[in-house]
Amino acid sequence: MLPRYLDCGCVTNPITGEVVATCQAHTAGIDPEFIAEAKQLEAEVQELEHGICNHPDFHSTVNVIRIEDTLSYSAEIRIRCIACGIPFRFTGLPGGISMTKPTVSIFANEVDLPIEPMHDMPQDKWEALH
Repeated sequence: MLPRYLDCGCVTNPITGEVVATCQAHTAGIDPEFIAEAKQLEAEVQELEHGICNHPDFHSTVNVIRIEDTLSYSAEIRIRCIACGIPFRFTGLPGGISMTKPTVSIFANEVDLPIEPMHDMPQDKWEALH
């Protein structure tokens, strides 16, 4: 008789039912159900990333940050697909933090943009707008 494999990955003796080899989760002391849920979530994310959702609608959040000691401002922007919940990444910008140039977070799902009130614009640029 062949050994029997459980859903978690443990191997049992087909006659006695005794576990003869434990899965990685049981060996590490992790609940196999947690591992299964994580694998299911990972599979769902991969499905969504491979084009199942055409991202028809979006939700964005904008937080404006005021840096008191420098009197500067920054806008933090995040965008998600409403249909599938997948966050969008901002591409083409460097990572990090800067009050003088746009940057992205470590996962590139948030962009930080330096901003300023229109009245703080140099006079020649302000006149060009009118």
